[in-house]
Amino acid sequence: MALAIEAKNGREFVSYLDEQFQDQDGRTRKKIRAMLAAIFLQNKAIKVNYNIDTMKVVDNTAQVSISVKNTDGSLIGFRSSRVSIQSLWKKPDNDWLLYRARWEKMD
Repeated sequence: MALAIEAKNGREFVSYLDEQFQDQDGRTRKKIRAMLAAIFLQNKAIKVNYNIDTMKVVDNTAQVSISVKNTDGSLIGFRSSRVSIQSLWKKPDNDWLLYRARWEKMD
């Protein structure tokens, strides 16, 4: 997903989202793709550094917490900042899909 952001490839990024995806503000796949398109247009380059803080996998579901620092551009509306992302994933078939996400600025 980070590579898709850095490549400014909204289509690839959204391919990791479940059809029923929703974030804390009720944004769906369609709205996330539109948000990314705006971010990509506003920024010449985006560089994402991330760290997986915790990961808990139970059967075909997973809870993942990551810390993200974007050093160039604006990611999720925060320019050059650290963001904490809590995510819920499911594996209906062979691929893991993100179906819930919540983020907040850390600094």
